[in-house]
Amino acid sequence: KTKCTIGGARNMGTQLAKGKYIFQQDDDDWYSPHRLETQLQEKKYTRPVLGSATPCLYNIDDHTCWKYISPVDWFVVGGSMCFSKEWGLAHPYEDTSEEDETKLLRKYPKEVSVGSDIYVLSIHSKNGWPRDTNCDSYIALTPDQMPDWFIALGYELLPGVKYSK
Repeated sequence: KTKCTIGGARNMGTQLAKGKYIFQQDDDDWYSPHRLETQLQEKKYTRPVLGSATPCLYNIDDHTCWKYISPVDWFVVGGSMCFSKEWGLAHPYEDTSEEDETKLLRKYPKEVSVGSDIYVLSIHSKNGWPRDTNCDSYIALTPDQMPDWFIALGYELLPGVKYSK
């Protein structure tokens, strides 16, 4: 076992990937069951990097819900990024464990396209997402304003939301 940074691990994963596309995913977040097919369809008409720029966030500690609106047009959430293996090999991550996706996106802002919101970030005390929701980039949501697919997958998490099949 070799210890490496998050950027180094992402680069290694891209090198070892057998498929044509890389879909980044965070292990503590939720994804639409149609994420792969949605992004593959959108990928036909976009720039090299595709992702979600306005994800919903769910705080598992206090059950609050938010929508994030990026103040810059080149930002997409790292866990929602999709790009070709070829692009990933030609544009490696920096060898760092902090803000690895942001540093990559800042280098290539004209290569980023915003796609569908296929992603709900989990906010909790141990993750790296900034938890200061007291700024203009966050809009408070009620649980029933979360994406339908999230309510259907995780309705037991959302107090007061009734889901009917």
